[in-house]
Amino acid sequence: MQLELAIVSLFFYLFSIFLFVNKKASWALFALLLGTITIRLFMSNELPYLNDWDERFHALVGKNMIENPLKPTLYNHPLLPYDIKDWDKNHIWLHKEPLFLWIIGLSIKIFGVSELAVRIPSIIASCILVLISYRIGSLIRNKNTGFIAALLMSTNYFSLILCCGFMGMEHNDTLFLLFVSLSIWSWVEWIFSKNNKWIILIGIFSGGAILIKWVVGLLVYLVWFLYSFLVEKSFFTRKNIVLIPLSLLCCLAIVVPWHIWIFSMYPQEAQLEIGLFFTRFSKNVGQATVTNKLYYLDELKNTYTYLFLFIVPSLLIFIKRDKNWKILAVFMLSILFVYTFFSIASTKTPAYVYVVALFVFLFISIGLDYLSALITKNNYFFMLTLLGIAYININVTDLVLVYQPNNTCYWGGQRKRKIHNTNYFKLLATELKPKNDVVIFCKNKDEIEVIFYTGCTAYPAIDSTQIDTIQNLHKNIFAFDTKELPSFVTNNKNITILPFEYKTNEW
Repeated sequence: MQLELAIVSLFFYLFSIFLFVNKKASWALFALLLGTITIRLFMSNELPYLNDWDERFHALVGKNMIENPLKPTLYNHPLLPYDIKDWDKNHIWLHKEPLFLWIIGLSIKIFGVSELAVRIPSIIASCILVLISYRIGSLIRNKNTGFIAALLMSTNYFSLILCCGFMGMEHNDTLFLLFVSLSIWSWVEWIFSKNNKWIILIGIFSGGAILIKWVVGLLVYLVWFLYSFLVEKSFFTRKNIVLIPLSLLCCLAIVVPWHIWIFSMYPQEAQLEIGLFFTRFSKNVGQATVTNKLYYLDELKNTYTYLFLFIVPSLLIFIKRDKNWKILAVFMLSILFVYTFFSIASTKTPAYVYVVALFVFLFISIGLDYLSALITKNNYFFMLTLLGIAYININVTDLVLVYQPNNTCYWGGQRKRKIHNTNYFKLLATELKPKNDVVIFCKNKDEIEVIFYTGCTAYPAIDSTQIDTIQNLHKNIFAFDTKELPSFVTNNKNITILPFEYKTNEW
C-alpha cells in the first residue's frame, strides 16, 4: 500500500508540472491537489499511531467534544483527584482554543476512531492552502509565481510532518495557518475587487484563527495597517474607519461567546490558561530551554530547506518597483514582525513562526521565477526547475533515512514500540467496557491513547489507596504487565493482569 501511494503521489506531481508547463493550469492544479492528498496519506500511514506530543492529547479532547462540544475534557470521567494545573492529567481541558478540536471531533464522528480521522482535517487544510497560494501568487504577480507557491505549500517537508502528527502542535498549527491564510486571501481579494463582502470574511477567518491559537490570528490587521500607511499614508481614512470596525465586529462575534462561556462555566481553568498564555512571552513554558535569540533564523533551513535562500533574488521587486510591490513589502514587514516577536518571547517552538509560511513561499516562488526567466525561457528548463523544487522541498534524503528499519531516531527507533502497543490498545477496545473497566500502570503517558481507543478510564502507576478508591466505585481494574508491578497489584485478586507484552522502551 505504501509503495503504491508513493508511486501515485510521484505521478501526480510529475503530471501536474507537465500540465502546467503545457499551459493547462486548471488541470495542473487539480493534479497538484491529488499529489497533496496522496503524499499526506503516505506520511500518515507511516505513523499508524498517535504521536506523543501533542497529537494524542488533541485527538482525545476532540473525540470527547463529540459528546459535548461546549465541555472540552481530557479525562471525561475522572475517578481520582486531579490538579487543574496539570494540563496533561486534568478534567476540563482549556489548554488550547476549541475550533480545531471541534473540527477533529467532527472528523472522528464521520470517519470513526482512528489516526487517519484525526489527520484528515490537516490534509484538507493543506489542499485549501495550496489553492490559496496559487490564487494569491497569481493575483499579485503571475501564474508562474502562483503555481510555484502552490507546489511549495504542497511539498513542504515541515508541513508534511505537521500533517502526520510527528511535529508537536501538529493539527493545531496546520489549521491555524489555514485560517490566518484565509484571512490574508480575503484581504487580497478585497484589495483587488473592492467588494466589501470580503471585509466580513476577513473578520470571520481571523476570528476562527484566534479560536485556534489566540491573538496572532489578528495578523491580517497588521497587514491592513501597514498597507494603509504605505499606500494611503494614514490608517485613519474614511474607508478604514468604517470597514475595519465592521470586520473586527465579525471577528469578535466569533471569539467572544466562547470566552464568556468558559469564564462563566470553568472560571478557575480559564484564568489559569489565560495567565499561562501571557507567561509564555516572559518565561519558557513547557518547552526545551532555548537561549539563542537567532533560533528562528537557524530553523529556516529546517522549515523551508535551503530554498529559503531564494528569498534574496525576490527582493529585486522592491528595487524594480515591480507590480504590486507595496503588497509584497507589507508581507515582508509582516514576516519580520512575526520573527522578531517570537524571537523576543521566551517560549520557542519551530512552528510558532510557521504562521507566515504563505508569505515565505510567495517570496521564494518570486525568486525562483525571476532566476529561471533570467536563465532561459525554455519550458523544459522551467519544468526541470519545478522538479528540483519539489525534490528539495519534500526533503527526500531525510525521508529515505528516516524510514530505514534500523534508524535509531525517535521516528525509527520508537516506531516499532508505538505500533506494537497501539495494535493492542485497539484490540482492547473490542474487549473492555468503557463504563465499567479501568486500565492502570500505563507508561510514557500511554493512558491517553488507551482512553482514546477504548473509551475506558486509564491511569499511569497509582498507589494502593488510589486502587481502593477505584474499587469502591465498583470498577473492574486491569493492569499492564510492566515487569515492575508492585505486590499490592500482583497479589490483588480483583485486578486482572493483561496478558500482553507491553513495550515500555524502544526495541
